[in-house]
Amino acid sequence: MRKKYSFYHVGEQGSGFRVWGDIFGNRITPEEFALLYQGQKIHKDRLVFNNGDSTSGTLYYDSDEQRIKAIFDKKVQQGTVVFDGDGHKVEKFMSKENLPYYKIDGKVFVNGNTYGHNITLDDLKDLAINGETYITDFLSKKKILISLDD
Repeated sequence: MRKKYSFYHVGEQGSGFRVWGDIFGNRITPEEFALLYQGQKIHKDRLVFNNGDSTSGTLYYDSDEQRIKAIFDKKVQQGTVVFDGDGHKVEKFMSKENLPYYKIDGKVFVNGNTYGHNITLDDLKDLAINGETYITDFLSKKKILISLDD
C-alpha cells in the first residue's frame, strides 16, 4: 500500500481500487491506514465536517464499500436549567439558528415558539408536571376556504 496524492491504492498497478486518505479533516498516515485496512478502529479527537463543525469519533474501514467511515461520538450539549422541581427538570437550549428550544427530563423536545405561541415557564412547568398545557393564542396552520357562493 503506497500513498499517492490524497488516497491509498489497494491492489496491483492498473487494477484494484483507491481509498481516500483525507477523512473529516484528518490525513490518514500509512500506519493508520494499514491498521484500518486490517479491521482495527482508530479514535480521533477531532473530525471536521464540511460546515466547519467538529466532533470526536472512531474511524473504521468498510470493506464492502471500500472506504473509510466514521462513527461519531454522541455530542452532549449542556442546557440552562429553567425549572427543577416535583421530580422534573426543564432545560433551555439554543438551536444553530439561535432559536430557543427546551427538553423536559432530557427526553421531551419543545420548540420555544409553537404555532405562534411563545412557550412560557408556566407552560413548561405544566408540561413537566401534568404532561399537558393549554394554549389559547395559537395560530392554526390550516387553510380555510371562504366561499362567496354560500
